Amino acid sequence: MTLPRLSIAVDRPEHRPTAALRLQRASTVLAAAAALIGAAVLIGYATRTSAVVRLSPRLPPMYPNAALGLMCGGLGVIAGARSWKWQGTVAAAVLGAIGVVGLWLNIAESGPTWFERLFPDGFVTATTPVGGRPVAETCVAFILLAGALGSLTWQRWAVLGQALAVAGTSVGLSAVVGYILGVDRTSLGGSLVYVGMALHTGLGIALVGMAAILARPTV
Repeated sequence: MTLPRLSIAVDRPEHRPTAALRLQRASTVLAAAAALIGAAVLIGYATRTSAVVRLSPRLPPMYPNAALGLMCGGLGVIAGARSWKWQGTVAAAVLGAIGVVGLWLNIAESGPTWFERLFPDGFVTATTPVGGRPVAETCVAFILLAGALGSLTWQRWAVLGQALAVAGTSVGLSAVVGYILGVDRTSLGGSLVYVGMALHTGLGIALVGMAAILARPTV
């Protein structure tokens, strides 16, 4: 007795280009969404629209530096995937600079500097020790994503670039999960409450990271 032969199309080369294109389109959508989040927050600061800057009175605001970083991150993924080298390089450099300077200031525990100049006084209440300065987690994520963007733009060290994108994504997702679980706040004493990464900052970082991953569907 001959058993019927089972044929399962697990790996069909003719379908690979179509699947890759779909993932790259998804990458563009995610990157554009992150860039729009950053741009919307910057417009919110310019127009003094607090609902965009902090989403809710119970949530912390996204700072202008973080918004600029997200916008550069999203645009950098789009540029890198299309081999627009100088645009992608500039976006990655700005994103990385925001991360490096912010992280250095956080580690040094410096007071207010020129780095926070875009944050206006009396508009929204700062929820970090230095108003306008992204927290260390945001800065680390920006540095990781800047490395991923550099790899994507120049088409080098693909596996390293994907690893950096995954690491950056995990930072953003962990912040979002923290809000879901209600562990986003810690008391600094008295009525002062320290809030880490803003909710939409975490979401934007995750979007940029996932976009960078999907931009290289064959890696």
